[in-house]
Amino acid sequence: MALYAVPLVTLFALRLLLPATICDDAYISFKVADNLASGFGMVFNPHEHIYVSTSPLWVLLLAAARLLTGDVVIAAKVLGLIFEALLTMSLCYLTHKTTESAKSGMFAGLFLITNPVYTLTSFSGMELPLFLLAITATGIFLAQHRYAAAILISATCVWIRFDGITSFAAACAYTIWNQRQSIRSQWPTVARQLLPGVFLLLSYVAFGFMFFETALPMSVQRKALTAPRLLSPEWIGGAIAIAKEFINAILGRSWFWYYCKTPFLISAIPLCCIGTAFLVSKKRTTANALLFLTTVLVAAFRSCTTINQSKWH
Repeated sequence: MALYAVPLVTLFALRLLLPATICDDAYISFKVADNLASGFGMVFNPHEHIYVSTSPLWVLLLAAARLLTGDVVIAAKVLGLIFEALLTMSLCYLTHKTTESAKSGMFAGLFLITNPVYTLTSFSGMELPLFLLAITATGIFLAQHRYAAAILISATCVWIRFDGITSFAAACAYTIWNQRQSIRSQWPTVARQLLPGVFLLLSYVAFGFMFFETALPMSVQRKALTAPRLLSPEWIGGAIAIAKEFINAILGRSWFWYYCKTPFLISAIPLCCIGTAFLVSKKRTTANALLFLTTVLVAAFRSCTTINQSKWH
């Protein structure tokens, strides 16, 4: 566990040395949170009853922190650092338990926080650290066969970002599949594992109807209406572009956020290959949940972001 301190100290050092660049989209959440803290409700403009925020939980946390700090930007930086630290520790723990090596956990944490793409996007004022923390926690609980906790946390992902619905679906599917042999005789147990998460998901829908008379934020509805047809040439082109962007992010570069030569170019692929080969050779079954969750999220992200990708072209 002492090795976890290495990436944690590195994280704090990077945050002291590197400038924090707030992105444009973050100011939407900032203004909504500021209005909420000021008593105008979760709206972008006072007295305009429009469901703007795509991250209700992040806005609620920002508003609460803003009441304590007096400034919503400072609140975002403080919360961002807290969730980054928790994410780093969670990733170290997940890798440690999956590979049964504390050193692997330490390197996983360092590998994440020293990636320039992550470093820039994580501290941009958005909900990314909180979202990744929820996904990582879901992976931890699935690997431990604590299905009720995994499904509950994955349902929380929806409150952070609507595309977290893929994490919830993956957690439910993995839970049912892993208990498929006994599900007929133990279906009440499986139902009890699913119900808290389903209730939290339904509460998200109820929240929208209660305060805005619509289930989903306006931006989610607009993107859904402009989505290209599944497997159309436009969809495939966008999916390929997003797949390339995933590879770029692993290598520490991104045309959207950041681009430069980094050591990830010579370290990422060998490390990933060695790690995968190790898990396969040792038959680490605890990695199954993580691999399944990652595959589903990557595939879903490619599909969802193709909507925006089609607009960029």
